Amino acid sequence: MKRQIHIIVAAIFMISFLGLAVFADEMQKPKAVFLSKSHNFGPITEGKKVSTVFYFKNTGTADLLVKKIRTSCGCTAVLLSSDTIKPGDTGELKVSFDSSGFKGKIEKSIYFHSNDPDNPVVQLIIKSVVL
Repeated sequence: MKRQIHIIVAAIFMISFLGLAVFADEMQKPKAVFLSKSHNFGPITEGKKVSTVFYFKNTGTADLLVKKIRTSCGCTAVLLSSDTIKPGDTGELKVSFDSSGFKGKIEKSIYFHSNDPDNPVVQLIIKSVVL
């Protein structure tokens, strides 16, 4: 009987411990917060290359890992300051657009993929009117 009680107590302890571990893991998560998610270059002449920087901060409690960045067009290039952002730190995503071959209103997207469980893909947008 004592052996069964010890086994039951040990099982309850293990279940409680595992539950706390899972809860603690859920509490430790990254969060990518962007200062702005869009930028308008305004009117530019065809052939001009323009760039901007999207600033973001990890307001979470675990490292933010940038998994990949995808653009909607080869005319848009990106440069990431770091693929790992510690809690409380900031990162920069430099975005360049080459307007060669474009005319009129343009809108291009950048997709920021990270380990932020609440928002794993953030869409950033650049706009312009190419003259």
